[in-house]
Amino acid sequence: MKKFYIPLFIFLIVALVVYRYKSFKSQEETIKIGAVLDLTGISADLGKAIQEGMLIAADKINAQGGIQGKKLKLIYEDAPDQVAKGTINAGHKLMETGQVKAILDTPYSGLGSLQTLAEQYQVPIIDVIDSSNQIASYGDWIFSTGIYSTGAGGQVE
Repeated sequence: MKKFYIPLFIFLIVALVVYRYKSFKSQEETIKIGAVLDLTGISADLGKAIQEGMLIAADKINAQGGIQGKKLKLIYEDAPDQVAKGTINAGHKLMETGQVKAILDTPYSGLGSLQTLAEQYQVPIIDVIDSSNQIASYGDWIFSTGIYSTGAGGQVE
């Protein structure tokens, strides 16, 4: 059950980020969300699990009327092993030709390579796994929702 809530939480964050940086006033019937995932490389199991969670969350959001009446459409690009060149190509394709409102990017290794594109196209990119001070320094268009921060699992008093 916990696995279901993580993608739903991520999609809620995406919706808030999109709300902040992009207008929902367009006449489009759908909100396109891109995802750069390792679907065929060494981390394909993780990429496919995240893809499945995103589909479940999008289906649930769409079944409840979408976001402001607009359905979510997920567009995936494979970046095997998340090497910089593949990640940049995937991000560029989503931003330039996919007309996405946001991109979800799983691996920390490829995130920094998308910084320039995110700023150029003004498309928010959300790292759905990692969290660190370095990610926070990547600029105004890159965010993280990861649980792997210094304080994770610490005792709350």
